[in-house]
Amino acid sequence: CQIRNSRFVSESYQFFGASVATLGDLDGGLIDDIAISGRDSVFIFLGERIEDLLTTAPPSGLVLQSSDADITLSGPVGSYAGMALAGGEDFDADGIPDLLIGAPGSPTDGTSAGVTFLIDGGTLRTALGNGLRNVDMDTVGISLVGAAYPGNQGEHSGQSVAFVETTSSDPYVDVLIGAPTRSTTMNGNNRGGIYLLRGQDLLSYSAGDTVPASIVGIKLTGSVDGGLAGSAVASAGDVNGDGAEDILIGAPETTIGS
Repeated sequence: CQIRNSRFVSESYQFFGASVATLGDLDGGLIDDIAISGRDSVFIFLGERIEDLLTTAPPSGLVLQSSDADITLSGPVGSYAGMALAGGEDFDADGIPDLLIGAPGSPTDGTSAGVTFLIDGGTLRTALGNGLRNVDMDTVGISLVGAAYPGNQGEHSGQSVAFVETTSSDPYVDVLIGAPTRSTTMNGNNRGGIYLLRGQDLLSYSAGDTVPASIVGIKLTGSVDGGLAGSAVASAGDVNGDGAEDILIGAPETTIGS
């Protein structure tokens, strides 16, 4: 992974850099910070420290390892936590940016319902201020859990994640979670789908809470068997000029006209 004459490296087979995100100014240092995923982990590097190190870096550039992260967020082993990241938005309007981390392989008992960790920036800033270098994702964020179905795999929620502002009537930012193997039949038809969770509704929960995403969010399901809707999600911006952001949902196995 590379940024402005800097390289970020890790040990072999750690999938370091599989997903990356800008966080905004997490620690109040007036420079944006970054998140880089690894195997079941997310490594956070503070922008001001990178800036300082660049001033004394050799001509070949600055090399940082995952172990140089200012703080590491650890997910369940084998959960693929960090496969999807989204940052730079403040869902609860507290002035500190928050982070979404998808863990589509969680729980690791084979059901793969998927979990998305909504990391609270304020809690993470406190952990940084207390000198912590490693924290568990579920202690600094809300765990938003997908669904598993009897007789087949779960929906792998958290395969994709995004922040989106779907309303201009409040200051809160909403959350999109892709669940590409959601099924509507016992044999697993993999229609896929998404959850749309309003930021205002998420204010009822705090770091450390575990909540089924279906309780908090609106559930949209694909219409085509095997379509894998929710493989990718993103804000589309305000395409119709109504003052609210619209959403994009990728369904890579959906046939045109089906």
